[in-house]
Amino acid sequence: MRRLLLALLPLAIASALGGCDPYDGIDMEVQTGPPLDVEFLESGITLPVGIAVGLDISPVEGDDESRLRVNSGDPTIFGLEPDIDGRYVAFGVTPGETVLRVRYRGETVDRIPVTVTTQP
Repeated sequence: MRRLLLALLPLAIASALGGCDPYDGIDMEVQTGPPLDVEFLESGITLPVGIAVGLDISPVEGDDESRLRVNSGDPTIFGLEPDIDGRYVAFGVTPGETVLRVRYRGETVDRIPVTVTTQP
């Protein structure tokens, strides 16, 4: 009987850990109409300096939104601030490149490239 319990222990642990909600990615949806072209994709973000957009950032379906945190890798290039509605305001500060850091359940799980361009 003891052998059976020891044999089943790894399965029980794997099953318990399988209940944790893994990070599957984020959805970014622009909520305002910026005057110049912007791109907010999980593969990369591009926006011109001086442009601010309202942005809804949420985990893909099934992930726990309360455990998601995002911030700019370099706020002197790319700014990201929460607003009062639980959304974000993203803005280009200075031309350059940085990342949008994504933390989920206390761990950095993604670094999305951000390019801030000069205005045409």
